Amino acid sequence: MSKQITWFIYSGLALAVAMIMKYVGDTNRNLSELQDVWYIPLPLAVILYMTALKKGKTTDDTPDTSTPDSE
Repeated sequence: MSKQITWFIYSGLALAVAMIMKYVGDTNRNLSELQDVWYIPLPLAVILYMTALKKGKTTDDTPDTSTPDSE
């Protein structure tokens, strides 16, 4: 599995954790503190997503600018 896919998976997990924290905080009285801090994993999800996008750009995508040798 490539590193880019791994970063996308981590980003999705961080986003899922934030959504689960919001849901559990809303529905469970004993864990209502989660409703107050559900947004904490969101910056991590954004950073991981941006890292995945950056890992997708490789140096192989750049055009070859070398000039052919003339003999």
